[in-house]
Amino acid sequence: MKMGKIKNRKWRDFNYRKLWVLMPIVFVSYVVWVNLAPLGSVEEFVIDFGADDTVGKARLTGPFDRVSEPSIMDGITYRNLTSNLVYFVLEYPFFYRVSEIEVSIRFKDTLLENEAIYIGAKNGEGWSYDWNIAYGRFLENKTIYKEIPYEIPKGSLVATDLNLKSKENVLDEVPNKTLVINTFLRDSHTAYVYVKDKLNLTVTKRDLNWYEGKDVLKISIFKGEKLINSTIVPDDGIENKSKKLGKEQIASIYLPNLEEGVYKIVFESNADLFMERMEVYPAKFVLDGKVFSIGTNSSLYFGESSETKLYFSVPRKRILRFLTYHKCAFQNLTLSTKRIEINDIHTWFEMELEDGFYELVMPKSDVIVEGNVYFSFTRNSYFDPFEYRTVGIDYRGVEEADYIVSNVEFERYGDWIIAKTRWDLRDLYVRNDELSFVIRAPFLKGNKTLPVDWVKIRVITNPLV
Repeated sequence: MKMGKIKNRKWRDFNYRKLWVLMPIVFVSYVVWVNLAPLGSVEEFVIDFGADDTVGKARLTGPFDRVSEPSIMDGITYRNLTSNLVYFVLEYPFFYRVSEIEVSIRFKDTLLENEAIYIGAKNGEGWSYDWNIAYGRFLENKTIYKEIPYEIPKGSLVATDLNLKSKENVLDEVPNKTLVINTFLRDSHTAYVYVKDKLNLTVTKRDLNWYEGKDVLKISIFKGEKLINSTIVPDDGIENKSKKLGKEQIASIYLPNLEEGVYKIVFESNADLFMERMEVYPAKFVLDGKVFSIGTNSSLYFGESSETKLYFSVPRKRILRFLTYHKCAFQNLTLSTKRIEINDIHTWFEMELEDGFYELVMPKSDVIVEGNVYFSFTRNSYFDPFEYRTVGIDYRGVEEADYIVSNVEFERYGDWIIAKTRWDLRDLYVRNDELSFVIRAPFLKGNKTLPVDWVKIRVITNPLV
Protein backbone atom coordinates (compact mmCIF):
# COMPACT_ATOMS: atom_id res chain seq x y z
CA MET A 1 0.00 0.00 0.00
CA LYS A 2 1.27 3.38 -0.91
CA MET A 3 2.01 5.97 1.76
CA GLY A 4 -0.30 8.58 0.09
CA LYS A 5 -3.33 6.30 0.31
CA ILE A 6 -2.64 5.59 4.00
CA LYS A 7 -2.45 9.31 4.74
CA ASN A 8 -5.71 10.00 2.87
CA ARG A 9 -7.52 7.26 4.77
CA LYS A 10 -6.25 8.55 8.10
CA TRP A 11 -7.30 12.07 7.17
CA ARG A 12 -10.77 10.84 6.14
CA ASP A 13 -11.13 8.85 9.37
CA PHE A 14 -10.06 11.91 11.36
CA ASN A 15 -12.72 14.07 9.64
CA TYR A 16 -15.42 11.48 10.32
CA ARG A 17 -14.47 11.47 13.97
CA LYS A 18 -14.67 15.26 14.07
CA LEU A 19 -18.11 15.14 12.45
CA TRP A 20 -19.37 12.64 15.03
CA VAL A 21 -18.13 14.95 17.76
CA LEU A 22 -19.57 18.09 16.13
CA MET A 23 -22.99 16.66 15.26
CA PRO A 24 -24.33 16.61 18.87
CA ILE A 25 -22.95 20.10 19.41
CA VAL A 26 -24.65 21.34 16.25
CA PHE A 27 -27.91 19.59 17.22
CA VAL A 28 -27.90 21.05 20.74
CA SER A 29 -27.05 24.48 19.35
CA TYR A 30 -29.96 24.21 16.90
CA VAL A 31 -32.38 23.19 19.68
CA VAL A 32 -31.20 26.09 21.87
CA TRP A 33 -31.49 28.52 18.94
CA VAL A 34 -35.02 27.43 18.04
CA ASN A 35 -36.35 27.26 21.59
CA LEU A 36 -34.58 30.18 23.27
CA ALA A 37 -33.89 32.63 20.40
CA PRO A 38 -30.77 33.90 22.21
CA LEU A 39 -30.41 36.93 19.92
CA GLY A 40 -34.07 37.81 20.26
CA SER A 41 -36.86 37.56 17.71
CA VAL A 42 -40.11 39.10 16.52
CA GLU A 43 -42.89 37.05 14.95
CA GLU A 44 -46.09 38.51 13.57
CA PHE A 45 -49.52 36.92 13.18
CA VAL A 46 -52.36 38.58 11.29
CA ILE A 47 -56.13 38.18 11.62
CA ASP A 48 -57.53 39.58 8.38
CA PHE A 49 -61.11 40.39 9.34
CA GLY A 50 -63.51 39.23 6.63
CA ALA A 51 -60.95 36.92 4.97
CA ASP A 52 -60.13 33.56 6.60
CA ASP A 53 -60.24 35.23 10.01
CA THR A 54 -61.50 32.15 11.87
CA VAL A 55 -58.62 29.78 11.03
CA GLY A 56 -54.91 29.73 11.81
CA LYS A 57 -52.79 30.28 14.88
CA ALA A 58 -54.26 33.76 15.31
CA ARG A 59 -58.00 33.79 14.77
CA LEU A 60 -61.28 35.47 15.58
CA THR A 61 -63.40 33.48 18.07
CA GLY A 62 -66.56 35.59 18.29
CA PRO A 63 -69.23 35.46 19.57
CA PHE A 64 -70.23 35.81 15.94
CA ASP A 65 -73.59 37.37 16.71
CA ARG A 66 -71.50 40.39 17.77
CA VAL A 67 -69.88 40.82 14.35
CA SER A 68 -71.28 41.19 10.84
CA GLU A 69 -70.71 38.90 7.92
CA PRO A 70 -67.52 39.66 5.90
CA SER A 71 -67.76 42.78 3.74
CA ILE A 72 -65.62 44.62 1.19
CA MET A 73 -65.16 48.38 0.99
CA ASP A 74 -62.77 49.98 -1.53
CA GLY A 75 -60.99 46.67 -1.87
CA ILE A 76 -60.67 46.23 1.91
CA THR A 77 -62.13 43.14 3.52
CA TYR A 78 -63.54 43.80 6.98
CA ARG A 79 -66.20 42.94 9.52
CA ASN A 80 -68.37 45.32 11.51
CA LEU A 81 -68.26 44.90 15.26
CA THR A 82 -71.90 45.33 16.28
CA SER A 83 -71.71 44.63 20.03
CA ASN A 84 -69.27 44.97 22.87
CA LEU A 85 -66.67 42.29 23.75
CA VAL A 86 -65.36 40.40 20.69
CA TYR A 87 -62.65 37.81 21.31
CA PHE A 88 -59.60 36.54 19.42
CA VAL A 89 -56.79 34.16 20.36
CA LEU A 90 -53.20 33.31 19.52
CA GLU A 91 -51.81 29.78 19.68
CA TYR A 92 -48.03 29.77 20.01
CA PRO A 93 -45.79 26.94 21.30
CA PHE A 94 -42.95 29.21 22.39
CA PHE A 95 -44.67 31.57 24.82
CA TYR A 96 -42.18 30.51 27.50
CA ARG A 97 -39.45 32.50 25.77
CA VAL A 98 -41.56 35.57 24.91
CA SER A 99 -40.95 38.89 26.67
CA GLU A 100 -43.68 41.12 25.29
CA ILE A 101 -46.90 40.97 23.29
CA GLU A 102 -47.89 43.78 20.94
CA VAL A 103 -51.35 44.07 19.39
CA SER A 104 -52.22 46.42 16.54
CA ILE A 105 -55.70 47.03 15.18
CA ARG A 106 -56.84 48.83 12.02
CA PHE A 107 -60.38 50.17 12.21
CA LYS A 108 -62.56 52.90 10.78
CA ASP A 109 -63.15 55.80 13.15
CA THR A 110 -66.84 55.88 14.08
CA LEU A 111 -66.23 57.12 17.63
CA LEU A 112 -67.60 60.21 19.32
CA GLU A 113 -65.39 62.50 21.40
CA ASN A 114 -66.04 60.68 24.69
CA GLU A 115 -65.83 57.10 23.34
CA ALA A 116 -62.89 54.70 23.39
CA ILE A 117 -61.72 51.26 22.28
CA TYR A 118 -59.85 48.98 24.68
CA ILE A 119 -58.04 45.70 24.14
CA GLY A 120 -57.77 43.21 26.96
CA ALA A 121 -55.20 40.43 27.30
CA LYS A 122 -56.09 37.56 29.60
CA ASN A 123 -54.26 37.84 32.92
CA GLY A 124 -55.82 35.18 35.13
CA GLU A 125 -58.25 32.31 35.46
CA GLY A 126 -61.91 32.93 34.77
CA TRP A 127 -62.95 36.17 33.10
CA SER A 128 -59.92 38.30 33.94
CA TYR A 129 -58.24 40.68 31.47
CA ASP A 130 -55.58 43.38 31.63
CA TRP A 131 -57.11 46.32 29.76
CA ASN A 132 -55.11 48.75 27.63
CA ILE A 133 -56.63 51.60 25.70
CA ALA A 134 -56.27 51.32 21.92
CA TYR A 135 -57.82 54.63 20.91
CA GLY A 136 -60.00 57.49 22.06
CA ARG A 137 -60.49 60.69 20.12
CA PHE A 138 -59.98 62.53 23.41
CA LEU A 139 -56.32 61.38 23.31
CA GLU A 140 -55.53 63.22 20.09
CA ASN A 141 -53.24 66.23 20.55
CA LYS A 142 -52.49 65.11 24.12
CA THR A 143 -49.00 64.50 25.49
CA ILE A 144 -48.69 60.81 26.34
CA TYR A 145 -45.72 59.69 28.42
CA LYS A 146 -44.30 56.16 28.21
CA GLU A 147 -43.37 56.27 31.89
CA ILE A 148 -44.05 58.47 34.86
CA PRO A 149 -42.27 61.83 34.51
CA TYR A 150 -39.32 62.48 36.80
CA GLU A 151 -40.13 64.45 39.95
CA ILE A 152 -43.86 64.56 39.29
CA PRO A 153 -45.50 67.22 41.52
CA LYS A 154 -47.14 65.85 44.66
CA GLY A 155 -50.89 65.50 44.41
CA SER A 156 -50.82 65.02 40.62
CA LEU A 157 -53.53 62.99 38.93
CA VAL A 158 -52.18 60.46 36.42
CA ALA A 159 -54.44 58.79 33.85
CA THR A 160 -52.85 55.45 32.99
CA ASP A 161 -53.48 51.88 31.87
CA LEU A 162 -50.11 50.75 33.26
CA ASN A 163 -49.56 49.19 36.66
CA LEU A 164 -47.92 52.24 38.21
CA LYS A 165 -46.91 52.23 41.87
CA SER A 166 -47.01 55.64 43.50
CA LYS A 167 -44.62 56.25 46.37
CA GLU A 168 -46.24 56.37 49.81
CA ASN A 169 -46.22 59.61 51.73
CA VAL A 170 -44.51 59.38 55.13
CA LEU A 171 -46.25 61.02 58.11
CA ASP A 172 -44.13 62.43 60.91
CA GLU A 173 -46.98 62.47 63.42
CA VAL A 174 -49.83 60.01 63.79
CA PRO A 175 -52.42 60.54 66.56
CA ASN A 176 -52.19 57.89 69.26
CA LYS A 177 -55.96 57.47 69.45
CA THR A 178 -58.89 55.65 67.93
CA LEU A 179 -61.11 57.21 65.27
CA VAL A 180 -64.81 56.48 65.79
CA ILE A 181 -67.03 56.75 62.69
CA ASN A 182 -70.77 56.68 63.36
CA THR A 183 -71.77 57.57 59.80
CA PHE A 184 -73.65 54.71 58.14
CA LEU A 185 -71.91 53.56 54.94
CA ARG A 186 -73.78 51.57 52.32
CA ASP A 187 -72.22 49.46 49.52
CA SER A 188 -68.51 48.72 48.92
CA HIS A 189 -65.75 51.15 49.89
CA THR A 190 -61.97 51.28 49.71
CA ALA A 191 -59.98 52.98 52.47
CA TYR A 192 -56.38 53.78 53.39
CA VAL A 193 -54.99 53.96 56.90
CA TYR A 194 -51.55 55.10 58.03
CA VAL A 195 -50.03 52.68 60.54
CA LYS A 196 -47.06 53.26 62.84
CA ASP A 197 -46.81 49.80 64.38
CA LYS A 198 -50.26 48.26 64.80
CA LEU A 199 -53.75 48.33 63.33
CA ASN A 200 -56.97 47.81 65.25
CA LEU A 201 -60.24 47.79 63.31
CA THR A 202 -63.77 47.09 64.54
CA VAL A 203 -66.75 47.19 62.17
CA THR A 204 -70.45 46.87 63.00
CA LYS A 205 -72.58 45.70 60.10
CA ARG A 206 -76.38 45.47 59.66
CA ASP A 207 -78.44 44.08 56.80
CA LEU A 208 -81.25 46.07 55.20
CA ASN A 209 -82.89 42.95 53.75
CA TRP A 210 -84.51 44.86 50.91
CA TYR A 211 -83.52 42.24 48.35
CA GLU A 212 -83.36 38.46 48.02
CA GLY A 213 -80.12 36.65 48.81
CA LYS A 214 -77.28 36.71 51.28
CA ASP A 215 -75.73 39.98 52.44
CA VAL A 216 -72.07 39.39 53.18
CA LEU A 217 -69.36 41.89 54.11
CA LYS A 218 -65.78 40.94 53.25
CA ILE A 219 -62.96 42.97 54.79
CA SER A 220 -59.48 42.63 53.24
CA ILE A 221 -56.31 44.42 54.34
CA PHE A 222 -53.37 44.88 51.98
CA LYS A 223 -49.82 46.17 52.20
CA GLY A 224 -49.09 47.13 48.63
CA GLU A 225 -50.37 44.21 46.54
CA LYS A 226 -49.93 41.68 49.37
CA LEU A 227 -53.00 40.50 51.25
CA ILE A 228 -52.14 40.37 54.95
CA ASN A 229 -55.56 39.73 56.51
CA SER A 230 -59.13 38.98 55.49
CA THR A 231 -62.35 38.31 57.35
CA ILE A 232 -66.00 37.80 56.41
CA VAL A 233 -69.08 39.01 58.26
CA PRO A 234 -71.82 36.58 57.17
CA ASP A 235 -75.47 37.19 56.38
CA ASP A 236 -77.76 37.85 59.33
CA GLY A 237 -79.84 34.78 58.50
CA ILE A 238 -82.61 36.66 56.67
CA GLU A 239 -82.27 35.95 52.96
CA ASN A 240 -85.68 37.15 51.76
CA LYS A 241 -86.70 40.75 51.04
CA SER A 242 -88.53 41.22 54.33
CA LYS A 243 -87.20 44.79 54.79
CA LYS A 244 -86.64 43.80 58.39
CA LEU A 245 -83.54 45.54 59.71
CA GLY A 246 -80.96 42.95 60.63
CA LYS A 247 -79.21 42.53 63.95
CA GLU A 248 -75.84 44.11 64.70
CA GLN A 249 -72.90 41.94 63.63
CA ILE A 250 -69.41 42.92 64.76
CA ALA A 251 -66.04 42.03 63.24
CA SER A 252 -62.68 42.94 64.84
CA ILE A 253 -59.20 42.76 63.36
CA TYR A 254 -56.06 43.36 65.41
CA LEU A 255 -52.67 43.34 63.66
CA PRO A 256 -49.63 44.08 65.85
CA ASN A 257 -45.98 44.56 64.84
CA LEU A 258 -46.70 46.01 61.42
CA GLU A 259 -44.28 47.81 59.16
CA GLU A 260 -44.89 51.55 59.21
CA GLY A 261 -46.72 52.92 56.21
CA VAL A 262 -49.95 53.00 54.23
CA TYR A 263 -52.34 50.03 54.31
CA LYS A 264 -55.35 49.51 52.06
CA ILE A 265 -58.64 48.23 53.49
CA VAL A 266 -61.29 46.95 51.07
CA PHE A 267 -64.86 46.69 52.35
CA GLU A 268 -66.63 44.54 49.76
CA SER A 269 -70.40 44.11 49.87
CA ASN A 270 -73.64 44.64 48.03
CA ALA A 271 -75.95 47.60 48.67
CA ASP A 272 -78.32 45.57 50.86
CA LEU A 273 -76.29 46.22 54.00
CA PHE A 274 -74.47 49.07 55.68
CA MET A 275 -71.61 49.56 58.09
CA GLU A 276 -73.22 51.18 61.12
CA ARG A 277 -70.11 51.97 63.14
CA MET A 278 -66.38 51.79 62.64
CA GLU A 279 -63.48 52.15 65.05
CA VAL A 280 -60.01 52.55 63.57
CA TYR A 281 -56.63 52.82 65.23
CA PRO A 282 -54.56 54.83 64.34
CA ALA A 283 -56.77 57.80 63.54
CA LYS A 284 -55.42 58.54 60.06
CA PHE A 285 -58.09 57.10 57.81
CA VAL A 286 -59.50 58.13 54.41
CA LEU A 287 -61.92 56.66 51.87
CA ASP A 288 -60.74 56.44 48.28
CA GLY A 289 -62.74 58.23 45.59
CA LYS A 290 -66.26 57.32 46.71
CA VAL A 291 -68.53 57.63 49.75
CA PHE A 292 -72.12 56.37 49.97
CA SER A 293 -73.31 57.70 53.31
CA ILE A 294 -76.87 57.22 54.51
CA GLY A 295 -76.21 59.36 57.57
CA THR A 296 -77.09 57.99 60.98
CA ASN A 297 -80.88 58.21 60.75
CA SER A 298 -81.77 58.53 57.08
CA SER A 299 -85.50 59.21 56.60
CA LEU A 300 -85.76 56.52 53.97
CA TYR A 301 -84.19 53.91 56.19
CA PHE A 302 -85.11 54.86 59.75
CA GLY A 303 -87.82 57.54 59.64
CA GLU A 304 -85.69 60.67 60.09
CA SER A 305 -82.70 62.17 58.35
CA SER A 306 -79.30 63.29 59.62
CA GLU A 307 -76.39 65.07 58.07
CA THR A 308 -73.02 63.78 56.90
CA LYS A 309 -69.82 65.80 56.96
CA LEU A 310 -66.83 64.90 54.82
CA TYR A 311 -63.43 66.54 54.44
CA PHE A 312 -61.12 66.42 51.44
CA SER A 313 -58.22 68.19 49.78
CA VAL A 314 -58.09 69.35 46.16
CA PRO A 315 -54.45 69.84 45.08
CA ARG A 316 -55.47 71.01 41.61
CA LYS A 317 -58.73 71.58 39.79
CA ARG A 318 -61.02 68.56 40.30
CA ILE A 319 -64.65 67.60 39.64
CA LEU A 320 -66.97 66.12 42.29
CA ARG A 321 -70.09 64.17 41.29
CA PHE A 322 -73.25 63.52 43.32
CA LEU A 323 -76.15 61.09 42.85
CA THR A 324 -79.17 59.92 44.81
CA TYR A 325 -81.71 57.18 44.18
CA HIS A 326 -84.47 58.64 46.37
CA LYS A 327 -86.64 61.77 46.24
CA CYS A 328 -86.55 62.10 50.00
CA ALA A 329 -82.83 62.86 49.65
CA PHE A 330 -83.35 66.02 47.57
CA GLN A 331 -81.30 68.70 49.33
CA ASN A 332 -78.75 71.49 49.03
CA LEU A 333 -75.17 70.38 49.61
CA THR A 334 -72.58 72.84 50.91
CA LEU A 335 -68.91 72.68 49.96
CA SER A 336 -67.24 75.34 52.10
CA THR A 337 -68.58 78.50 50.41
CA LYS A 338 -70.12 76.69 47.42
CA ARG A 339 -73.55 75.10 47.12
CA ILE A 340 -75.14 72.54 44.81
CA GLU A 341 -78.78 71.41 44.69
CA ILE A 342 -79.68 67.73 44.33
CA ASN A 343 -83.18 67.74 42.82
CA ASP A 344 -83.45 64.64 40.65
CA ILE A 345 -82.94 60.88 41.02
CA HIS A 346 -80.54 58.70 39.00
CA THR A 347 -78.83 61.85 37.73
CA TRP A 348 -75.22 62.84 38.30
CA PHE A 349 -74.72 66.43 39.47
CA GLU A 350 -71.24 67.88 39.05
CA MET A 351 -69.25 70.67 40.62
CA GLU A 352 -65.79 71.85 39.56
CA LEU A 353 -63.52 72.80 42.45
CA GLU A 354 -60.33 74.80 42.59
CA ASP A 355 -57.44 73.75 44.83
CA GLY A 356 -58.07 73.96 48.56
CA PHE A 357 -59.27 72.02 51.59
CA TYR A 358 -63.04 71.52 51.69
CA GLU A 359 -65.79 70.59 54.11
CA LEU A 360 -68.78 68.91 52.46
CA VAL A 361 -72.08 69.02 54.37
CA MET A 362 -74.99 66.81 53.24
CA PRO A 363 -77.97 67.70 55.48
CA LYS A 364 -80.03 64.60 54.59
CA SER A 365 -77.20 62.25 53.51
CA ASP A 366 -78.24 59.33 51.22
CA VAL A 367 -76.07 60.69 48.40
CA ILE A 368 -73.23 58.96 46.55
CA VAL A 369 -70.20 61.25 46.31
CA GLU A 370 -67.45 60.50 43.79
CA GLY A 371 -64.27 62.28 42.79
CA ASN A 372 -60.54 61.85 42.32
CA VAL A 373 -59.86 62.77 45.95
CA TYR A 374 -59.63 61.11 49.38
CA PHE A 375 -62.41 61.67 51.91
CA SER A 376 -62.16 61.74 55.71
CA PHE A 377 -64.78 62.06 58.46
CA THR A 378 -62.82 64.58 60.56
CA ARG A 379 -60.29 67.24 59.69
CA ASN A 380 -57.56 65.66 61.78
CA SER A 381 -57.98 62.15 60.37
CA TYR A 382 -57.31 63.30 56.80
CA PHE A 383 -54.04 62.45 55.02
CA ASP A 384 -52.79 61.91 51.45
CA PRO A 385 -51.66 58.27 51.18
CA PHE A 386 -49.54 58.66 48.02
CA GLU A 387 -47.44 61.22 46.22
CA TYR A 388 -49.68 61.03 43.16
CA ARG A 389 -53.04 59.47 42.33
CA THR A 390 -53.91 57.27 39.35
CA VAL A 391 -57.12 56.86 37.35
CA GLY A 392 -58.01 54.83 34.28
CA ILE A 393 -57.78 56.25 30.79
CA ASP A 394 -61.22 57.34 29.72
CA TYR A 395 -62.76 60.63 28.63
CA ARG A 396 -63.42 61.88 32.14
CA GLY A 397 -60.07 60.71 33.53
CA VAL A 398 -58.06 62.28 30.70
CA GLU A 399 -59.87 65.60 30.87
CA GLU A 400 -59.13 65.90 34.58
CA ALA A 401 -55.64 64.34 34.62
CA ASP A 402 -52.40 66.27 34.97
CA TYR A 403 -50.47 63.54 33.12
CA ILE A 404 -51.25 60.63 30.78
CA VAL A 405 -48.96 57.58 30.98
CA SER A 406 -49.50 54.73 28.50
CA ASN A 407 -47.73 52.71 25.82
CA VAL A 408 -50.58 53.30 23.37
CA GLU A 409 -49.68 54.58 19.88
CA PHE A 410 -52.03 55.46 17.05
CA GLU A 411 -51.89 57.04 13.61
CA ARG A 412 -54.70 58.25 11.38
CA TYR A 413 -54.97 57.39 7.67
CA GLY A 414 -58.01 59.31 6.51
CA ASP A 415 -61.03 57.70 8.19
CA TRP A 416 -58.97 54.67 9.22
CA ILE A 417 -56.78 54.42 12.31
CA ILE A 418 -54.00 52.02 13.21
CA ALA A 419 -53.55 51.74 16.98
CA LYS A 420 -51.22 49.53 18.94
CA THR A 421 -50.49 48.64 22.54
CA ARG A 422 -48.39 46.07 24.37
CA TRP A 423 -48.06 43.96 27.51
CA ASP A 424 -45.30 42.30 29.46
CA LEU A 425 -45.99 38.58 29.13
CA ARG A 426 -45.19 38.07 32.81
CA ASP A 427 -48.43 39.87 33.60
CA LEU A 428 -50.55 37.61 31.36
CA TYR A 429 -52.11 34.16 31.58
CA VAL A 430 -51.21 31.56 28.95
CA ARG A 431 -52.94 28.20 29.06
CA ASN A 432 -52.21 25.26 26.74
CA ASP A 433 -50.03 27.50 24.56
CA GLU A 434 -52.98 29.86 23.98
CA LEU A 435 -53.47 33.50 24.91
CA SER A 436 -56.91 35.11 24.74
CA PHE A 437 -57.69 38.73 23.84
CA VAL A 438 -60.87 40.78 23.71
CA ILE A 439 -61.91 44.04 22.02
CA ARG A 440 -64.01 46.21 24.32
CA ALA A 441 -66.05 48.97 22.69
CA PRO A 442 -68.81 49.98 25.16
CA PHE A 443 -70.32 52.48 22.71
CA LEU A 444 -71.51 49.70 20.37
CA LYS A 445 -75.24 49.92 21.04
CA GLY A 446 -78.26 50.17 18.79
CA ASN A 447 -77.24 50.54 15.17
CA LYS A 448 -73.72 51.74 15.84
CA THR A 449 -70.87 49.66 14.37
CA LEU A 450 -67.08 49.58 14.27
CA PRO A 451 -65.52 48.38 10.97
CA VAL A 452 -62.30 46.40 11.66
CA ASP A 453 -59.86 45.58 8.84
CA TRP A 454 -57.26 43.53 10.73
CA VAL A 455 -55.59 42.72 13.99
CA LYS A 456 -51.86 41.99 14.16
CA ILE A 457 -50.20 40.23 17.06
CA ARG A 458 -46.44 40.45 17.46
CA VAL A 459 -44.60 38.17 19.91
CA ILE A 460 -41.34 39.75 20.96
CA THR A 461 -38.44 37.84 22.48
CA ASN A 462 -35.67 39.95 23.95
CA PRO A 463 -32.01 38.86 23.54
CA LEU A 464 -30.66 36.71 26.37
CA VAL A 465 -27.77 39.16 26.88
